[in-house]
Amino acid sequence: MKKKIQGFAVLLIAALLFSACSNRLIGLWQVENYEIISTSNESVKATNIGTVNFLKEGTGHKELSFSILGLNQQDRADFTWVLNENLLTISGDSSAFVKTWIITESKKSYQKLQSTDGAQQVQVIELKKLK
Repeated sequence: MKKKIQGFAVLLIAALLFSACSNRLIGLWQVENYEIISTSNESVKATNIGTVNFLKEGTGHKELSFSILGLNQQDRADFTWVLNENLLTISGDSSAFVKTWIITESKKSYQKLQSTDGAQQVQVIELKKLK
């Protein structure tokens, strides 16, 4: 009986922790830094490129505008998202942000995400909570 209660307590704590991480992501975030780190070329960085809004029901909207290597890019679209432990999967249009990201830092007002293009580039996004 005692083992069943301990097992239930562990499951309850795990569920609360997952819920807290998911709830921490919900809200409007400023994209403070977007960096592309390349092993074969120069790394590039853009700052304050727009906002990303994560909604409770697993949907969201991004409003991004930035210039990388002289190319101006606009990325305004709705998306869906799923958080599984420290893996955030964003689905939607075919932008560079639609992929699975690894959450490397997760605080109440700061998130740091990393991903790769499968070749020689790593993308890093740093988010600051607005509301």
